[in-house]
Amino acid sequence: MNKTDLINRKNLPVASTGTLKYGRGDVIFETNGEIAVFEIGYIGAVRGFKRLGKGWIIKASSNKIIIFSTAQVELSELLFTYVGELKITSCKCTCWDKTKFHANIQNLNRNEWNINYGEWGSDARKYEEIETQNIIRRKVRKTLF
Repeated sequence: MNKTDLINRKNLPVASTGTLKYGRGDVIFETNGEIAVFEIGYIGAVRGFKRLGKGWIIKASSNKIIIFSTAQVELSELLFTYVGELKITSCKCTCWDKTKFHANIQNLNRNEWNINYGEWGSDARKYEEIETQNIIRRKVRKTLF
């Protein structure tokens, strides 16, 4: 019997770069190829919700999150959502051919200083027309997935 690679995994590129973006309750990973394992170092306490498809497993401890694939399953950009305080300090990635690299980390919350909430009268819109960002203000004391 001749087996056919239905999802054409052998022809997909191996990842060499990636960017891990986090903030506003989302953790997103953008890459140029396939990844097998993530090791994410972080500070804080969060409650996470897996957003990856079947075949991906997430394990968390007090300062590390390990995400790995049990088979060569396609990776979605949204890894997980979270509630709590999170600061990602490192992200190591391993590909299927055992090559490794460190991903760039981008904090999406850092860019909030220039968002205009209309507090200084610099916005011509009425107060009720200005939409502010919904931020969850619940303290999480333990990391859970």
